[in-house]
Amino acid sequence: MYQERIAFEAHVRDLLSKATLARRWIQILIPIATALVAALKGFTPSSAAKEIQYASFTLQITLLIFIVIFSIIIVLTDKSATSVVHDAQIAMEKRVTAESDASELKNVIYNLETELARLIQIEGIIDAMRSVVDIAIIRTEIDFSKMKEWMIDLLDFMVTDKLTLFQIGDEQWNFSIYIFNETSGELECIVTRRPTVKEEQAGHRPWREGEGHVGKAFQGRRALVCRDSKDPNVRGFFDAPDGKLRGYDLDRYRSLAAIPIQVDGAVPLGVLVATSEKVGRFDPEDEDTFRPLLALSRTLATLLSIYKLKSVN
Repeated sequence: MYQERIAFEAHVRDLLSKATLARRWIQILIPIATALVAALKGFTPSSAAKEIQYASFTLQITLLIFIVIFSIIIVLTDKSATSVVHDAQIAMEKRVTAESDASELKNVIYNLETELARLIQIEGIIDAMRSVVDIAIIRTEIDFSKMKEWMIDLLDFMVTDKLTLFQIGDEQWNFSIYIFNETSGELECIVTRRPTVKEEQAGHRPWREGEGHVGKAFQGRRALVCRDSKDPNVRGFFDAPDGKLRGYDLDRYRSLAAIPIQVDGAVPLGVLVATSEKVGRFDPEDEDTFRPLLALSRTLATLLSIYKLKSVN
């Protein structure tokens, strides 16, 4: 836009220069034409031939018409240089305002298109979740390996669209599913997705109820969402025995959402976790930043409940 403005200002200056030059020529020609009329009138004797008198009279009339027309033009365009520049500035300001409005409109359209793409992706994920639940209901028997396979597929389906759903791009991130092991009394990570395979295959800490953000979400039976883990007001979310804390935790898990996997307020069966090193990636004041996680956690809870019922029978 800056280059267009420079080009427009140069065009305005060129136009003003040409208009000023033309006006000056008209101002010069008017007295010359007046002098010619006077000369023709004074130097055309009455004794001259009629043809000469007629030609002189015609030329005088033509010059007078020229004088009148261009005098009117001079009067109508009689603006000072300041006025002309002022008008040009107003025109430029209107152009800038129009360009600004157009830019804002483009941003609005882009945001709407982005949100539409996000809603389409969420709808696709929800459809996939429904399909898995339908399959689980129809099957007469379900072993945990099949259940784990379904949970991995659903998590992968969400992680594939993490940029659209959560604006997660080139950064440290983590999506994990923890299931509560009644025998050990710990929340154990059954699947995790991170930027590299090496990070995914690294050991993952189990958490007891009330330990760290995973254990506290499980204990509180409600979503625990943190915009910035270094905020003193939320440091309590990360309390855990010293042996389980690592020096990089607050930097790597700068923003997070820990969603209990539960059905209608019942005892949670596990916790769905998403983290990012970017501040504000998940925001407790904006449910849109973690809404897909809520849908996935409910689906996981439904699947696990179906598994438990069919395992008992």
